[in-house]
Amino acid sequence: MKRGRMIKWKRSLDDLLGDKRESRFQGVDPRKGWEFRGVHRAIICGKVGQAPVQKILRNGRTVTIFTVGTGGMFDQRIIGSKDLPKPAQWHRIAVHNDSLGAYAVQQLAKSSSVYVEGDIEIRVYNDSISGEVKNIPEICVRRDGMSTSNTPTPRPFHYL
Repeated sequence: MKRGRMIKWKRSLDDLLGDKRESRFQGVDPRKGWEFRGVHRAIICGKVGQAPVQKILRNGRTVTIFTVGTGGMFDQRIIGSKDLPKPAQWHRIAVHNDSLGAYAVQQLAKSSSVYVEGDIEIRVYNDSISGEVKNIPEICVRRDGMSTSNTPTPRPFHYL
């Protein structure tokens, strides 16, 4: 690319973004509408570490919470290798759909394989013991509908 084109492209980008990049409002502006805020999706394929547990919230809804591990020992099966295996990455999954939560409690057990798609959200709460504000990243499944299987035999992966 020629230098003149790159300078022209940079100028047009500056004109598009404006001089005040930091002061741009993220969210809903009644005059402009929605602005792009990003996509926060995750696809996790791994083994269930903690069996699903259902909790009832104050508003009466149920949330199913479990953990999924990715990587780790089952990722490196080289016999005779002196390298230590990578530690497993643990992901906290929160299912906010009642039917999918019931399916997870019935079908998922520890060390079963699972495929999860959901939004990455950070839950903020105050720790009652230390008084600190803590942030917990979660993969939240809020999709409507239930995953069904057409085959009578059990599948190797459970889809949520």
